[in-house]
Amino acid sequence: MKYATQNMVCIRTLVVGITGLACLISQVHAQSSWSVEPVPSLVIGGDQPEQGHELHRVVAATRLSDGRIVVANASTSELRYYDVAGSLVSVAGRDGDGPGEFRSIWDMIRLPGDTLLILARSPGLTWLGPDGDFVRQIRLDYVGARLPCMLFEAGVAPLPNARLLLRYERHHRTPDCGAVPAGVSREAGLVAIYDPATRILDTLITLPGTERDGRDYRLHGRLLLGVADSHTVYVAETGGESVFMFGLDGRRRGTFSVPTPALPIPEDAKTEPGRQLPFRGESDVSYPTDYPRFSQMMVDGVGLLWLMEYPAVMQPVRSWTFTNPRNFQAVTELARWDVLDREGDVVASVAVPGNIFPFEIGTDYVLGLAKDAFDVESVVVHGLGRTRTR
Repeated sequence: MKYATQNMVCIRTLVVGITGLACLISQVHAQSSWSVEPVPSLVIGGDQPEQGHELHRVVAATRLSDGRIVVANASTSELRYYDVAGSLVSVAGRDGDGPGEFRSIWDMIRLPGDTLLILARSPGLTWLGPDGDFVRQIRLDYVGARLPCMLFEAGVAPLPNARLLLRYERHHRTPDCGAVPAGVSREAGLVAIYDPATRILDTLITLPGTERDGRDYRLHGRLLLGVADSHTVYVAETGGESVFMFGLDGRRRGTFSVPTPALPIPEDAKTEPGRQLPFRGESDVSYPTDYPRFSQMMVDGVGLLWLMEYPAVMQPVRSWTFTNPRNFQAVTELARWDVLDREGDVVASVAVPGNIFPFEIGTDYVLGLAKDAFDVESVVVHGLGRTRTR
């Protein structure tokens, strides 16, 4: 590892109005000291009265090379283009089945030349030019991606080469798939690359999937995650010790270690808070012994992997709170992210405001989704400083 020392500090603190134990892993890195500005330099949406600033179900956002921000607003099936000052300048897309129209936008990525690739339930994959002009679309055929007793609907991401990164979970919807396991369980998950043009499914790796308690997601449960950039796919399960790397061609490229330990869940975090959950009536809520090692991962604009350390909070939390913008809720004032290079060495540790869900990390900015106490959405840009200290 490229950091000199690692110290564990546990302090009593106030986390989103709840007094609890927050254990922060403080790493002194030999290479870099990075920082994210606490106040956003740009806010789109929120309580602003301007036209086009009413956001709902934002699923993705990206910054183009000229500074414009594009927001995928799923509730209206639109891509909204904002200038560098945050003013709405144009809109592409709408609800429908024609060219450049969408039903249920799932994701969006930026390709070279500021072309946008949008994944939606219908039509599938759509390419738009830098100004939102329709380029082409592919109606997806998932025939070759169907596996017995496995579902991928919870984890689909577009890849730059027009393939899909699929994350499968086992289901029990039909009698031949067996009954839902009683109590705590964690069945196998699967990550694969699917080529809709050839209907070829390339399995990357099988790892433990979502941790459940009966039919419910387990509090602080482990998850299987997969992310990619233009060259590499990263796969890991949030309670494991390893991150696995693959090329877009499906070939294994390496493995490196997760830098953070699994912190124990305090006994006083397993009592009344979890038994008062509004979405569970039983009194026998089950907690793991430890928190997951990390809660989210993403790749930044220069190819570095960011792992968000799982926050050691006292309140009951479902782990998918950190992995999906639709479910995202702020539970800490700051989120600690470790930044790793392609060899798995830690190059920096960064504190990011805990009230944002990052969509994109550039060389000097973090672009993400923020929600207020009433779940009103805004897209924000925070400055990022990458300062080398040695």
